[in-house]
Amino acid sequence: MKIFFCAKSFLLVTSLASSAFLLATPLMAADSTSGSDWEYGAGIYLWAPKITATTPKGDAELPFYQILDDLQMTFMGIASASKDKWTLSMDVVYMSLKSDVNRVRGFRGPGNAELEVTGDVSLKNWIVTPTVGYAVLDSEQARIEILGGVRYLWLKAAVEINVNGSERVNRSVSEGYWDAIIGARANIKLNERWFVPLYFDIGAGDTDGTWQGFAGVGYEFENFNTVLGYRYLDYNFDESNEVMEEMTVKGPFLGLMFKF
Repeated sequence: MKIFFCAKSFLLVTSLASSAFLLATPLMAADSTSGSDWEYGAGIYLWAPKITATTPKGDAELPFYQILDDLQMTFMGIASASKDKWTLSMDVVYMSLKSDVNRVRGFRGPGNAELEVTGDVSLKNWIVTPTVGYAVLDSEQARIEILGGVRYLWLKAAVEINVNGSERVNRSVSEGYWDAIIGARANIKLNERWFVPLYFDIGAGDTDGTWQGFAGVGYEFENFNTVLGYRYLDYNFDESNEVMEEMTVKGPFLGLMFKF
């Protein structure tokens, strides 16, 4: 079980680093034009974070290149719809990670015989974040919204360990976390093309607390815009959590938002 929980802790950090923290709102939202028609947007993005975490086994740090090494498949997308002062958005992230244990030698068993250990640890997860925003300021220079929503994290971790070709450990577990969030976002125009997107939220629920912030600079083309920024996400879990007590994910961010 100790091996299982260590593997699960590592994969949770990796997953949230690469996905969790490619979360959750149209941070690079296209301008919303007041009127009777709906305006739609869809975005893709890449976040290159550094992750630090506190687990029951101690502190851990994970650079972005290690996340890429374990990545098998991922889908990350965001969609938004705006009408007048209202904005509906949905962010969906799927990620599958796998780390192999290839012929680790040096362990000793009964009679001082050398043991050969092989196997793998894997994790699948979803992060789904719907939000509703309302503009308290909507002018040619800026749009500022207050927002509310939820952030849902679902994880399934599994570990398989074989010793000298025989299966010794085969365990899996899944967990879900719901957190209600409130916050604000802003889109400030510098001129006809350049703009500054800002975002902040805070919440709690199944976790003891979570918050995230984003700031960047964007450039608007005819049918899409691009944003370069920096994103920070923090989670505090219950002290009884056997996987993780605290996690921080921070790093640069690059994204595209297409307008329809």
